[in-house]
Amino acid sequence: MSIYPLMSLNAIDGMTDASAPIDGIERLEQILAAVPVTLGLPQLQAIVAVGASPGLSVNELAERLNVPQQTASRYVAQLMGRYQEIGENDVPQPIVEQRVSLIDPRKRALYLTWHGRTMIVKLIAAGWKN
Repeated sequence: MSIYPLMSLNAIDGMTDASAPIDGIERLEQILAAVPVTLGLPQLQAIVAVGASPGLSVNELAERLNVPQQTASRYVAQLMGRYQEIGENDVPQPIVEQRVSLIDPRKRALYLTWHGRTMIVKLIAAGWKN
């Protein structure tokens, strides 16, 4: 359930001039333009969730993204580089890694790799360009 109340399109149109740009939309456009073309929006959401809460389990990630656990597992596998198309001499560049949880050694915790952290920093920087 959303924390935002449902509004009709007429109510939204009455709030602002429909031809006026939405505040921050240019910044969002810059950020999205900096996302690698090989990365889908669900994977980007997973990266942001892991970056915001390092140590999430796959189940916790699934809850955050509101997707089934199997779907979150597939996102994690993709972000770990399992399905990357690479050339013969290329090395996979995982964005997320799994480690043994410090809280519960039976669980695996998700963390951004150096490449994942670098990607997030570049995306944030793209949003601050004028």
